[in-house]
Amino acid sequence: MVKLGQQVDISWMKKLATTCDNGDPAWLEKALQETRLRMNEEGARAESAVALGGQRMTTASPPPPDYVIDRPFLAWWGKPDLPIPIFVGYITPENWVNPGDIKQPF
Repeated sequence: MVKLGQQVDISWMKKLATTCDNGDPAWLEKALQETRLRMNEEGARAESAVALGGQRMTTASPPPPDYVIDRPFLAWWGKPDLPIPIFVGYITPENWVNPGDIKQPF
């Protein structure tokens, strides 16, 4: 017996940019997904729904980002007085989440 209800994090889709049919730029502002699964001795039923909401860019809208990272990347931090980096990391999509307030300790 199974009853599963899960909200899937697809917030990574927010701010994805595209172009409207008329050539105006647009981006996603909302991205939600919910998945449900029910199973018993008679069978199973699964359903999933996605809701996306976008907006066209106007002159008052923020410009798109200068650079978009859309694949794994290597990051490193250093100090001018040190010959080697103080941090090196290979960052993959499963870590692309909003970290919240980075001023708060872990």
